[in-house]
Amino acid sequence: MKKIILSAVMATTMMTQAQYVQNFESTPTTNDYLIGNNGPAATPKMIGSWEVNPEKSGINTSDNCIKDLEEAEAKSWAYPVIEFGTGGFIMDATNGKYLKIKILSTNKTDFSMTLSPRIGGVLTPVTQTFNGVTLNTWFEAIFDYSTEADGYVSRLDFYFDKNEGVYYIDDLTQTTATTLGTKNNELSEVLVYPNPANNTISISGNNNIESIAIYDVLGKEVLAFNSNTNLDISSLMSGIYILKTNNGSIQRFVKK
Repeated sequence: MKKIILSAVMATTMMTQAQYVQNFESTPTTNDYLIGNNGPAATPKMIGSWEVNPEKSGINTSDNCIKDLEEAEAKSWAYPVIEFGTGGFIMDATNGKYLKIKILSTNKTDFSMTLSPRIGGVLTPVTQTFNGVTLNTWFEAIFDYSTEADGYVSRLDFYFDKNEGVYYIDDLTQTTATTLGTKNNELSEVLVYPNPANNTISISGNNNIESIAIYDVLGKEVLAFNSNTNLDISSLMSGIYILKTNNGSIQRFVKK
């Protein structure tokens, strides 16, 4: 009977856990997080390590962060991992099914990043492509796991292009927000459909739209339109984008 009561208490504690935030400032420990590598004996590989922040400016002035050194033609399964140990977190609608993270690239302006939390023991990779990134400058991206099953996250796998890149990540934050730099109550009642989309999108729910701009996760305008139907987005890379209208409406959509 005591075991049953204890299990119930533990389950309740897990489900009411606050949103997870990891700034990687403290030295890696078993009770907090550890940096490791999947396939440590592989050659070539991608190597994760805890390092001093190489560029304390802009949106990230913290002292420490995580480095990912990617050797040329690295093995696809030899990538860095963050083990949370007893410091893991629940990913669900209440606590959040999005992960926000800061990224810095030292030698590539165009690259992709895959962030793969193990939710309930299941690897759930999401990949984003970034273009026109300013080197040695921190920026923020958000990864969407809203369609995945709820579960406990005990490990996070991550990698970039797997080809001679040097990257840094910092400030991993679990969130319920679907856009960067926008509060939930600032999202207007506009509908973007279909979402996710392949080549075209349309919007509805606001009759005063005269122009539309689409931005990538770096805040760079990538497309502009003067109508709200059959918007051609075929030129966009796969990823998350922000749609803004002339009257202040904001919505997120995913390009497949």
